[in-house]
Amino acid sequence: MEPGGVVIATMEGTSSTPMRTKLTLKGPNNNLGIAKYILTQQNLDKVKVYGSATGSDEVHLEKTYTSSEFGSSKTLYIESKPFKPTDPSSQTGTLKLEYQCQLNGNTEKLEDQVKVSLLPVEVRRDEEGGNVTWESLNGNMSKALPGQRMNLKLDASALPQQVVTVTDPNWSVTGGTFADYTATTSRGKKTSLEQADFDQEILHFYWSQPGLQTVTLNCKINGTATTFQTKINVVEPGSSITAAIGQLELLPDGTVRLMSLSGVGIDFYARVDSVATDFGAEGEWQFVQTLHCNDHCVNNQGVVYDYEHNGIWILDSRYPYNEDPDVYSTGQSRTVPDTPEVSWNDVPTITKFSNETKFKMYLMFKPPGESSKWVPLRVLDWDTNFEATKTNGTWSLAPNPNASATTPGSPTFHHPEWTIHFTKDPIYNPQ
Repeated sequence: MEPGGVVIATMEGTSSTPMRTKLTLKGPNNNLGIAKYILTQQNLDKVKVYGSATGSDEVHLEKTYTSSEFGSSKTLYIESKPFKPTDPSSQTGTLKLEYQCQLNGNTEKLEDQVKVSLLPVEVRRDEEGGNVTWESLNGNMSKALPGQRMNLKLDASALPQQVVTVTDPNWSVTGGTFADYTATTSRGKKTSLEQADFDQEILHFYWSQPGLQTVTLNCKINGTATTFQTKINVVEPGSSITAAIGQLELLPDGTVRLMSLSGVGIDFYARVDSVATDFGAEGEWQFVQTLHCNDHCVNNQGVVYDYEHNGIWILDSRYPYNEDPDVYSTGQSRTVPDTPEVSWNDVPTITKFSNETKFKMYLMFKPPGESSKWVPLRVLDWDTNFEATKTNGTWSLAPNPNASATTPGSPTFHHPEWTIHFTKDPIYNPQ
């Protein structure tokens, strides 16, 4: 029997390729009289026998063959029913072939048997919490949070290495994924997974996109292409972000400011629900805001100046957006304000300026765990758009200045990225 009496089994609930082991049965060199062959199993209730390597021609045990059906030998293929999480870790028994013939009026018997071990192989997960423990993907291990480090491998530890080899791993994963995300005031960067990351024995990665995701591993077992597939539920924490926005106003000193009755320009109200009940501990969340400018000013000689970072998304001032505290526990609600303003009073030669700024306020989440990473849950878009002109020393706003917000914010799994942050002393360059 190839290889060494081992039949590789799969786990219930996975979509893995069934694997069959070849079994060759041989009868006596000489058939004496009327003969028959009887194939039975002992302690192998999960075993399935087929007449071909890939067909559906199952042979139900016990099976009796006549001499003409059996011939000089019979080749069969052995498969295992899927194991359940509650089953023992393996199953070992015997397949027995009994040869019976009539000789001088008596029934003569010969028998032989082969030991068969049904050994389950499955994709397992380690939560990376101190000691490395690879666990089956059921119960709590079948779900994860966005930003939680995933560590997956094919657990073939039950297979005898001298007769079974696993080679050429290639993983694929559905949903938005990433290898790393780092953020400071100077830089926010997401690192994507490369092909080499998917060709390793162990796959390390993060999900940013919630939903029921599929993990597929293609590999070779003893040179035969095999596929393992399983599902993991990436659970989106409940969250919300809304905003109340004011109006653009021109102050007596020529400053254009976003104002509301509360005294601020825009208030953001946000919350991320508790995750402790399902995941053992609370996570964290924070605000991060980026902006995209199209700002210009004109001096009294008609020279037009452009803001040096027009046309690109940059961080708004600092990371994270709020201060003291800048990070909150899941299960908490928070409100933060923003009151943008523009003034050219300190440059008397400027006689006109225009502002067209888009903002994105992100609700960022980090699950519990030392290796967890920040991921976006929601984003709220808002913008300001106005033009101001100075005539005879007096500033005035052009008609229809606009400030608007798309509220509530919408779900997102796209990380904010930047290499520049906004400062209080922006630089404008002549066209």
